[in-house]
Amino acid sequence: MDAPSITYELVKVLSETQLNKDILSVMRLMVGEVRVIVQGASLSESQKDEIADKVRAAYPASEDTYRLYKLIFPPQPPGIVVRYTGMEREEGSFTVTTEEFGGKDTPVYYLQLEEQTYTYYWYELLNGGRASVESIQSFTEDLTEEFRQDYPGVEAVWRQQRLVEGY
Repeated sequence: MDAPSITYELVKVLSETQLNKDILSVMRLMVGEVRVIVQGASLSESQKDEIADKVRAAYPASEDTYRLYKLIFPPQPPGIVVRYTGMEREEGSFTVTTEEFGGKDTPVYYLQLEEQTYTYYWYELLNGGRASVESIQSFTEDLTEEFRQDYPGVEAVWRQQRLVEGY
């Protein structure tokens, strides 16, 4: 190995070491499934389906396109978020707070990506019956206000991205 190559490798190792000192943790999340939940006792089934179709159409990736999130937690906020949608990569920032959602205190991630802010509730879903209860984390978006004017009977509209840690 020649001197420039050795110097390059040394600089690379040192910069990665410095970068690692500036990172508390990294969370890698893969979206496994996207669900839409529409609630409203006075809504017809066709209205619920219409709302769900609109929510799915606004989702920036088709169901067969993978989506990954990489959340980098530095010592001081904001964090760095990298979202991969298929072959596209977006980088932005995020902050985390706690709010009440679904009757309990829930972490809320505010992601800023390409001049758009996403509010995701880190919500645990319970899956299974009495014998087995599996906890599934999701990024849940509350989209209710977007539909209140056109659908006065809407009580809740949520888009849930089921998350699998690690990728």
